[in-house]
Amino acid sequence: MADNDMTGIERTAIEWLETMRAEDRWNLTMDEMCVLLAASKDQYKTWLELASDEVDFELDEDTLMRASLLAGVHKALALTSPSGQEYAFFNRASKASPFDGRTAKELLLDEPSIEQLFLVRNYFGSRM
Repeated sequence: MADNDMTGIERTAIEWLETMRAEDRWNLTMDEMCVLLAASKDQYKTWLELASDEVDFELDEDTLMRASLLAGVHKALALTSPSGQEYAFFNRASKASPFDGRTAKELLLDEPSIEQLFLVRNYFGSRM
């Protein structure tokens, strides 16, 4: 790992994202998480193994950006949703633009670009 003050941040990010996949949270399959991170299933499994073994590793800039934006979506939902509903809003259809009847999950999986992640994060952030 590069010599910096952020040792372990990638491990922590992958561990957090894995908890967010749960059925009672974002309800994402491993394949869907891989789509959001633009990673292969093998790569994601390797990251999970390294994190489990408490081994530090590096993620490329694109993956770090995607993880950061997903954390931003979660934060915005947590701050703007009724208590206990922050996960429901990720999976609740909205007629508002940009969702047009889809859920945030569906929108992001339909077009898993950095731009779309920014759009969703900014939409939920604008509700603060």
